[in-house]
Amino acid sequence: MWKLALTLVLGTLLLAAGFELYGIYGAYLAATDNYNELKVKAEGLRAENKELEAEVGYLSIPENLLKALRERFNYKFPGERSIIVVPKQGE
Repeated sequence: MWKLALTLVLGTLLLAAGFELYGIYGAYLAATDNYNELKVKAEGLRAENKELEAEVGYLSIPENLLKALRERFNYKFPGERSIIVVPKQGE
């Protein structure tokens, strides 16, 4: 009788341990997926940071800053006139 009780107790403990390990493994897989997503996002942000640092370095030169102002914001000095060249249709 005590062998049957001991077998049932050990079986129940093994079953409970199996469920716990399954839950832990599922959490491990979720954490691994989250880590990989964050790693990819971090690499993208590092690349974007490099591009922005390069742009800051480029725009720190006054001539380049003036050129960028003229291109991006149609900036012109007082007295200057802008000319817009429109290509012919079909070109």
